[in-house]
Amino acid sequence: MIQYSYFDRVMDTETISKNSVSTKSQTGRKNLSRIALTITAILFAFVSFAQNPYYSIYDADYDYGQDYISEMNQKINLISSFRDASVPQYFINCRNDVDILRMFTNNASGFNIQYYDDSKSRINNGSNVLISIVRKPFMEFQSDFSNQYKDLLGEDYSKIIERLENGEKFYIYQQGKVNKLILCGQDKDDIFSLASYLFSPTFPAGAPDSDGDGLPDFFELLIGTDPYNRDTDGDGLSDYDEYFKYRTNPLLKDSDGNGIIDSNWDERRKYAYTIYVKREIYVPFDTTMMNDLFQDSRVLSISRDTLIHETILYPNTINFVIPALTNESSNVDIAKYTKPAFFSNYTPEMKNELQKITSTWDAKNNYELLNLFAEYVLIISSSYPSDTPDFWIKVVDDKVNIVHRERFDGCKTRHFTTDESVLENVVFGASMYKNRMRGDCASSSTLYNTLLRALNFPTRILVSNPIVNYVDAEQVRLIDNLKNEQYKNIALSQKNRLRGYANHFFYEVNINGNWIRCDYNNVNLSCVHVQGLFVVQDKVNDLSEVDFASTWGKRMVENIGNAYKTLELSDQFPIHETQFTLNP
Repeated sequence: MIQYSYFDRVMDTETISKNSVSTKSQTGRKNLSRIALTITAILFAFVSFAQNPYYSIYDADYDYGQDYISEMNQKINLISSFRDASVPQYFINCRNDVDILRMFTNNASGFNIQYYDDSKSRINNGSNVLISIVRKPFMEFQSDFSNQYKDLLGEDYSKIIERLENGEKFYIYQQGKVNKLILCGQDKDDIFSLASYLFSPTFPAGAPDSDGDGLPDFFELLIGTDPYNRDTDGDGLSDYDEYFKYRTNPLLKDSDGNGIIDSNWDERRKYAYTIYVKREIYVPFDTTMMNDLFQDSRVLSISRDTLIHETILYPNTINFVIPALTNESSNVDIAKYTKPAFFSNYTPEMKNELQKITSTWDAKNNYELLNLFAEYVLIISSSYPSDTPDFWIKVVDDKVNIVHRERFDGCKTRHFTTDESVLENVVFGASMYKNRMRGDCASSSTLYNTLLRALNFPTRILVSNPIVNYVDAEQVRLIDNLKNEQYKNIALSQKNRLRGYANHFFYEVNINGNWIRCDYNNVNLSCVHVQGLFVVQDKVNDLSEVDFASTWGKRMVENIGNAYKTLELSDQFPIHETQFTLNP
């Protein structure tokens, strides 16, 4: 049971049923307006604007100046440092406020969060505590903060005090090389607002982007790049990728001046933390779908059934998006991912019903709506108590053929005893929605793929595998090559969990040109999901279009083993200091 969630807060529901959503109160509407404004705000913690700093819609008359760039860079560096912090990666599940932060930071990021209220004499400043939540009005806490932290923080204390302003409700300080965050608020509405404010990776909704590179025109003018040229310095890397992924200088072809262009396979790794993995994988795979914001991949050798490739993961990349006010897209290549497919078979009636439901929600743009809807789908659907049959069936001429009968029958339960009932409840998206059912990751991805398309969100399904085959002890030992303790621990945490056939399906949604990775109700993931570190090897329009029965399914039936093998694994810390902060 979710005690308190993003959906509960924004929808302001007393209860959530499969068929109804309760009406928002007038008080709720007032609070929601404030929160909706903050959720797309991209100003960072130490606000310098004299009046209201929160906004969600692009204002052409607003003075986006050097302060904006400074605060933007501080926010990005905050998120990056939290992702890269070498501290224990787990949650203390204490009260509803922590659920809010889990929503914004994602389970995979993993923060140790401490709750503080009047019953505790002081905040524990242990090295493993990244976020402290203070349920107390700011003015009351300010004196406590001064008394408790002055001696503890030393020089850092003066920096914090300099940044405090009346009404400010959060503090950021550094202990060693780790950023620490204190959220201070009267109630969970305050905590939600602050979490939205700090962790929502969005530019102002509706900001023009003339060259379509993902950076708004006003932002490009501030950092000095050409808003009408996706690659200002002509090095083969887009301005967006240089700024957010590679962290090289988008104004220089050769950021470090060594005579080698930034787009070189090795050069692009010099300013960001990266993980290198060399793998042998078996069909299905699609080499055209293996490069995106979080991974670069290149082919070493390929045959009909086998691919040997090397992939560079960029786990600290932040996918900043420009939310749109609608989901309509004129891009034919993207719009095709809004159409119904064989498994993702939404109907016009479903489309009308979902649009009617979501029209009552207080979402100011499509990024907010995506967050709300991802949570909504998880809440209204029940999990099927058995595996799903995607590996045991094959679609030929728009007909489902059961290839591995014994395995398929193993998907049946005392409630679903026929072939048709299994297909209706875990394979076809429209009937899953009607029955409020879903299966494992493959089935759930189809459900999300179906419903999001019905809302005009371009959506597709991602096929991924863990960083190593955990059945093979030799591959598991490769994890010791990782020098970054955080990602090494994330990889090792799956050692006892993924001892058999392991793969994971999730989905990604296009928001105004940017593909955003999502897993169930977790929106905007990087290279980490429920199976730890992973590599994407295919992105598909619909699972019916991939022959899993003759590939992965056959391997499972014949007990051949997982369809991937890691040959090499290592990581590299940045060689040069990032040129992320660029003055206009």
